[in-house]
Amino acid sequence: TTILSSLIVFLYGLGQINLHFPVISTQNEEYAKGIALRWVPGSRLNSTFGGHYDLAGYMVLVFPIFLSIFFYIKKYLHRALFFIFVITPLYWMFLQTEARVSFVAYLFGAITVFWLLQKKRFILPLVILSLAGMFIFSSLGSRYTRTINIYKDKLLNEQILIKKVYAVEDNRTLNQNISAVPVVEDRSFSIRLNVEWPRAIRAFSKNPFLGTGYSSIGLAADNDYLRVLAEVGIVGALAFLLVITRILSTTLSYIRNFHEWTLEKYFVVGFIGSLVGILTNAFFIDVFEASKVAIIFWTIAGIAYGISINRKNV
Repeated sequence: TTILSSLIVFLYGLGQINLHFPVISTQNEEYAKGIALRWVPGSRLNSTFGGHYDLAGYMVLVFPIFLSIFFYIKKYLHRALFFIFVITPLYWMFLQTEARVSFVAYLFGAITVFWLLQKKRFILPLVILSLAGMFIFSSLGSRYTRTINIYKDKLLNEQILIKKVYAVEDNRTLNQNISAVPVVEDRSFSIRLNVEWPRAIRAFSKNPFLGTGYSSIGLAADNDYLRVLAEVGIVGALAFLLVITRILSTTLSYIRNFHEWTLEKYFVVGFIGSLVGILTNAFFIDVFEASKVAIIFWTIAGIAYGISINRKNV
C-alpha cells in the first residue's frame, strides 16, 4: 500500500510539472486560504496540500523502507525492476523538492538501513550516487553551493565590518561608512535563528516544566524539539522522548534477537531508518505537526512496534 501510494504521489508530481495539476500551498497565510497554484519552471515540487517540506518529509519517511525492501528481493530481475520503477522515480521526485535538511535526513536514514542490514559496503556508493543525482537531476546542489557561499560572504563581511570599526576607533578613517557593508542572509535559516527559535525559547522560559500550551508559539517553530519544550515543557518533552525511545529500543531488540530475515524484519529495519531520518528532519522542520507525515509515521511505527512485540512474545 505504501509503495502504491508513493507511486501515485509520483504520478501527481509529474502531472504538476507536465499537465499543470493544481496544488494548495501552505507556505504562507494567503496561499493557505485555498488558492490553486500551478508549477512553474524553477519552482520546487509541492505536496498537493502543504509545501515542498511536507513532500520531502514524506519521502524521508518511506524511502528507507523501500531501500530495505530492495535487499529483501532475491531475484536480480525483480530487484532491478524494483529499482527502476520504484526507487528511481521516487528519488527523482524527492530531489525536485530541493529540501536541503530533508536530503541530509534521508542520507542518515539510508545509511542506518545499510548499517543494520550489514551492507556497509553500499554506504559509500549510496552517498556518491545521491550527491551526483542532487547535482544532475535538480537544483538542490546549487542551493547547497549558494548556502555555503552566503555564509562564506557573511563571515567575510563581518570581518570587514570589524576592521572598519577598529579603524574608526583608532581615528584612522573617521569618514568611513561602516554601514556600507552589504547584508548577506539565507532567508530560511535567518527566520529560524532570528524569529522562530528565539520565540520558542522565550515561551519555554515562561514555564519550563509544563510549557505555554499547544500552538502558543504560532504556526511554526521549524524545530520540533524547541517546539515541544515551548508548548509542553520539560515534562511533555520527556514524555514524547520516552515514547520514541521505547519504540526504538523495542524494534532494535527485535532485530538483534530475531535471526530469521523475513519481510517483516526488513520492514522493521526500514522503519528504524525512517525514524532516524524523521528525528533528523525534526531539527529544522515541524515534521511531527505536519499531519500528512505524522499520521503515516505513527501508523508505520505502530506496525513496526507490533511486529517486534509479537515476535518477542512468541
